[in-house]
Amino acid sequence: MIEVEACLYPNPPLEGATLTDIWGNAYPMRNEPFLELALRGLSPGDYTVELLLPARLKRSFEASSSCEVLFFTHPAFADPGLAEVTARVRRVRSVEEFSLPLSTHKLTGRVRDFQGRPFPAYVWAVNDSDSPQAIVRTDEEGRFVLWYPEGKPLRVFIDDESYSKTTYECWIISPGLKADVRIEPRVGNLEVWGLHVWRTELHWHVYFWPCSLPLDLRAKRSGREFTAPRLKKEEITVRIDGEEVPILGLHQLKVRISGGRVHTAYLLDLPLHREGPHLCRPTLIQVEVHTATRGCGEGWYIAW
Repeated sequence: MIEVEACLYPNPPLEGATLTDIWGNAYPMRNEPFLELALRGLSPGDYTVELLLPARLKRSFEASSSCEVLFFTHPAFADPGLAEVTARVRRVRSVEEFSLPLSTHKLTGRVRDFQGRPFPAYVWAVNDSDSPQAIVRTDEEGRFVLWYPEGKPLRVFIDDESYSKTTYECWIISPGLKADVRIEPRVGNLEVWGLHVWRTELHWHVYFWPCSLPLDLRAKRSGREFTAPRLKKEEITVRIDGEEVPILGLHQLKVRISGGRVHTAYLLDLPLHREGPHLCRPTLIQVEVHTATRGCGEGWYIAW
C-alpha cells in the first residue's frame, strides 16, 4: 500500500547574492516556494504523480526503491496558510488519490552582531541534498520570518556576504518544530558547529566544535591545516530559556573528520532545566563562545 506525506516550504521567492566561504565553496541564496512529497511502499515500475490542488502539476519517475521524494515549485506554494494538497498517484491501471494535510510553523527573530547592532543577513534552512532550498533574507533591521514544515529536522545558517571574510555563521538546530519559535541570534567571527543537545536523567549535554575565523584565515595564508581554538570554561556561556546556567563539566574530545584530519570538539554537562521539556513549548539553549583573540560566536538549539 502506497503512503504519501506532504511538506510545505512557503517562503517567498528570493534572488539573492552568492556566498563564498574561505575554502572557495559557493552557495547561491535563491529560494522558490515548494512542496515536498515523500512516497513510501512503492513497487518497482513507472509512476506518474499529479498535483490537483492548489496547482496542477505532474511528475513521472521510475521507482528503483520503495521510497521516492519529489519536489514541486509553484507560486501557489507561497501561502503558509495552505492546509491541504490533493495528489493523484498512477501506476499502470492503478490510480490512487490522496488528500494530504499540511502543517508549517515559523521561526522568527532579529539578527544582531556582538555589538548589538542590527545585522541584515540570509537565513538558510540548509539541506545537503539537491532539493530546492528554504532561504529568506532579513530586512535592514535584521528581522526575519522563516516558514518550515512541522516535524522536519531543522538546521539553519545565518550570515551575510561577509561570510568567512569577517564573520562566521550562527547556527540554529532542532530535531523539528512543533510550534512557532522566536530566537534573537547574533553573528560573530567564531562558529559553534555541529551543535547537538540531549537530556538524560540528571543533566543536559551539549556537544559542538568551535571554528575560529582568525585561526582559519591564519592557517589558509600559511598553507597549513586549520586549528581549532582551545577553550576554557570561562570562555563559554550557556543560557537555557534566557537564564545563564553553570557548566558542571567540560570535556575535550578528538573527532576524526574528512581527509583523516582530527578536530577538537567539546562536551558540556549542564543542570536540568527546572521545568523540564514541554510538549508544545520549546526549551531554547544558547551556547556562546567569547574569547579575547580567537573570536566570538554563538549557536542555538531548540529542544522539545
